[in-house]
Amino acid sequence: MTDNVENIRMDEYLYSLPSERIAQQPVLPPEAAKLLVWKGSKAPICDSAFGNLEAWLPEGSTLVFNDTKVVPARVVLHKKSGARIEVFLLEPVAPKVYEEAMCSTSECEWQCLIGNAKKWSNEPLVRELAQGGLLSVTHQPSADGKAFIARFRWNNGQSFSAILQEVGQIPIPPYLNRETQAEDTLWYQTVYAHWEGSVAAPTAGLHFSQDMLNDLKKNRHDLLYTTLHVGAGTFLPVKSETIGGHAMHAERIVVHRTFLERLLATQGKIVAVGTTSLRSLESIYWYGALLRTNPDPTPDAVRQWTPYEQQESETRTCVLERLIAYLHRKGQEILELNTSLLIAPSYRLRMADGLITNFHQPGSTLLLLVSAIVGNDWQRIYAHALDSGYRFLSYGDGCILLPEQTEV
Repeated sequence: MTDNVENIRMDEYLYSLPSERIAQQPVLPPEAAKLLVWKGSKAPICDSAFGNLEAWLPEGSTLVFNDTKVVPARVVLHKKSGARIEVFLLEPVAPKVYEEAMCSTSECEWQCLIGNAKKWSNEPLVRELAQGGLLSVTHQPSADGKAFIARFRWNNGQSFSAILQEVGQIPIPPYLNRETQAEDTLWYQTVYAHWEGSVAAPTAGLHFSQDMLNDLKKNRHDLLYTTLHVGAGTFLPVKSETIGGHAMHAERIVVHRTFLERLLATQGKIVAVGTTSLRSLESIYWYGALLRTNPDPTPDAVRQWTPYEQQESETRTCVLERLIAYLHRKGQEILELNTSLLIAPSYRLRMADGLITNFHQPGSTLLLLVSAIVGNDWQRIYAHALDSGYRFLSYGDGCILLPEQTEV
């Protein structure tokens, strides 16, 4: 079965996206964005507004959000000669846990991409800090040679989170082809963002205002939050002819036991808000499925091809019960894992029943994910969106995808 997925040709997931259809900023207020509604290949596509989302949700739905927070991961430094060096933070190395790295008060190391690296030898780059003291940055190649390890040292006693707030910039998507604006600090962050660690926003969530969230709860929809720290790999293009030649990036998921217990108790449909929430839910399923034969999987157990190498037919109830029992046995309240899960055509959703998302780039792994849910109808959906004036990508409009087995 793995071979069937690996042989998917990426040129079958291309479409023409005019540059003027890539939204440069969000619609304000955010719930005024357009909402495309898909309820199966036999149903007509409906046009609505994101503020009307509740009218399209299955009754008593559980909505799953990703509460990661985008950090100002672009740090611009200058050599004494004036040469501009840009350090783009990817993930912490020492301390390795995001929360610990962000709370560091004197030094930490991060895996980074470095712009203009050839002009930066071994000398520290130094920057004065507004609260007094200095920030000093040095670097060395990472072990795999694909990135760098940057060491940050500072001496004013502030947390690294505070240092980034001063010296960093929000890393807006590269396809916007513009510099970060002051407004992006607000635009490129969900209203429910909480745990720092992402270099890209879970953009489907940008459409939600606090009033919308309150109204959803009033209408008896359950709102659950998990955390997947989005890495820069989300923007990596697929350069191979088939998906089998593309290595999925790993991203860290943090799940609380109460989250699993509430999922287990839900009586309604589970709708993922964004592709990162969907990948979190489905990765949780596969980690629980692996527990059946391995009582203590490694945090990296959910890999790119894991679903396609298994013959699992367990219900999500069974898997959730096993996960909860696992945490109880370990005496833990939190499940942490890394996922490289690829969701592509032939994949069947195990944990989620529907998806709220934006419109994605041609030839991307996210478009494969959409096709796994809607099949070849992705072409009808995207053609309708292009013909109907929808805005695309991170700051664009949204859609809700409810497969035919979902009753609305």
